Amino acid sequence: MQYKNLIGAEIMRMRDRLNSSHSDLAARLQLAGWDIYRSLLSKIECRLVHVSDFQQLYFARIFKVSINDLFPNVNPIEKIVAFLPTALERKRT
Repeated sequence: MQYKNLIGAEIMRMRDRLNSSHSDLAARLQLAGWDIYRSLLSKIECRLVHVSDFQQLYFARIFKVSINDLFPNVNPIEKIVAFLPTALERKRT
């Protein structure tokens, strides 16, 4: 399976830390101005859909984090071409 985003697993972790359901988070995102539904949020967390830059901004705003915090940690010494395949294949933990 080829994943379509890198931030889904972190979105799920952040939502879990807030003890928030998919529906609750979708409602908060809707109030912020993004017309999103529970099913799309679930697909984002499962990394089945692409997440655009403006969508990333909504997540960062709702979670009160920087956009960088939405992405997996990258070892600065590791080249991005070596990192991407492993990051795309990481399982949700």
